[in-house]
Amino acid sequence: MRSVSRERGLSAITWLIVIAVVGTGVVIGLRLVPVYLQYFTLVSIMEDVAQEAHIGDHSRRELWSMINKRMNINGIEGVGHDEIGIDREGDAIKITADYEVRRPLLGNLDAVAHFKKTVRSR
Repeated sequence: MRSVSRERGLSAITWLIVIAVVGTGVVIGLRLVPVYLQYFTLVSIMEDVAQEAHIGDHSRRELWSMINKRMNINGIEGVGHDEIGIDREGDAIKITADYEVRRPLLGNLDAVAHFKKTVRSR
């Protein structure tokens, strides 16, 4: 007597569930990756400004202007003057970015990302 071999693989319904889960992950990734790329670009701008020579000689307005110009060149939107703090600590400068970004995900679901980064000049 021959034994019946077991069938292997996923059924059609299982494939649909797998595709739906992967598709949802891709959609979420496509919505959130630009938010994080913008954050990493902003951190890079802050670090570049903090490492410039004679940074302590500049006023707050000049420092904000330097940061704002670089943000405009790199297409960073939604981060304004209120979210960027510039403070002096002796001869050093402390630049702090503290902001939230809200992006729609699926239907009435939104993703909220909160970013906070401090950079000090040397």
